Amino acid sequence: MAWYTDGSTMWRRRMAISVVDSSGGSPGSYDVSLELAAQHAEFWANVQTDGFDIIVTQSDGMTEIAHARGSWTYASKTAQIDIDNAGLNRGSSKPRIHLLWIYFDTADTVAGDPATPFTPSSALPARCWPGRIRGALVIPPALPGDSQPRMIQQKSADDENEIVISIAHLLDGASTEINGSAAYDEPSWAEMSGETGTVTTSLWDTNSTRYDLTGRFVRSILQGGTTATDYTQWCKVGISNPDDPVDGSNEPKKVYDQRIIVKIKTTLET
Repeated sequence: MAWYTDGSTMWRRRMAISVVDSSGGSPGSYDVSLELAAQHAEFWANVQTDGFDIIVTQSDGMTEIAHARGSWTYASKTAQIDIDNAGLNRGSSKPRIHLLWIYFDTADTVAGDPATPFTPSSALPARCWPGRIRGALVIPPALPGDSQPRMIQQKSADDENEIVISIAHLLDGASTEINGSAAYDEPSWAEMSGETGTVTTSLWDTNSTRYDLTGRFVRSILQGGTTATDYTQWCKVGISNPDDPVDGSNEPKKVYDQRIIVKIKTTLET
């Protein structure tokens, strides 16, 4: 994986930021606001009390983005991190969950405050998922481009099921953190859709879709559906790396579909 360094300072921890883009739009640069609360225990246990050790990057894990602390209260463990002009490959009409990174925890001395105050404009909301992974892990397609679903998820019509989709196997490159690394894959964005490629928000919850802290799993909620009417759920994932940066104008170097058949029953099959 790619890991941020400025040549003299080394960061030991990072968390994936899920930018919630519920309406879609044109690729470009957009402001983002990240809310952090006490439930982000690892962050508050390791970040400096003044927040001076925070760095925000693009999805490649290496391209720094300017940020500001819109609010910061270390004692109560609440903060708003405003991110200035993040390059996002927005879809024209489909909701996407974009990936950014927040780095923190360095043993080196940070010379001054790296944050640059600014006023966000129409900022997209963002969050870090503090919860542990649970739910179904989707078995990946055997080969890139294979459209055959490899797993079945069964639920009732009014049941909400959490689904966790593994994307780690899609990433080329190192399996350990390497400071100053380059040309390693990272996720760029993920979008969920139904079997016809259309977005059906009644079947999945846009606001609950996010990356886990490692950026190697996508978690969502399967919501509704009609009894005895099965459908295929897609998770499309865009991948890029530091040699092909996500700058708001270039699409990722590769896109994968992960598909799961959702069977809706009134009772469990035997």
